[in-house]
Amino acid sequence: MAISVTSDMRELLDSTTYIKAAIGKASRGANRRLADRMANDMRSNVPVDTGKLQSTIRVVEEEGQLAVRVGDEDTPYLGAVEFGLKTRDYPARPFVRPAAAAAEVKLESEQLAEARKVYRRVTRG
Repeated sequence: MAISVTSDMRELLDSTTYIKAAIGKASRGANRRLADRMANDMRSNVPVDTGKLQSTIRVVEEEGQLAVRVGDEDTPYLGAVEFGLKTRDYPARPFVRPAAAAAEVKLESEQLAEARKVYRRVTRG
């Protein structure tokens, strides 16, 4: 049994492909804004002594995925700042986990809002 694709069906498939691509692009934009906001939240809340740890907070793209990176070889104390040190009575001063939690809450709603914008734009013609 052969299946033939009519021109209406082909147009629908082309539209669906376009919508998926447009939503993907919009979603990437929402992800970038969210990663930037997360990095800014971290920069605003990291305890600053020398500013070295704060200067390591950055948004990077790795294999097509965005990530917020914190710390480098010159900031081995990152874990002590985030989690504290019980042995030295050094309290935790978290700045990574609160920023990540706030970003996680926003992620789905921002992506959904972007998808709705694309849908409205496409269905209006």
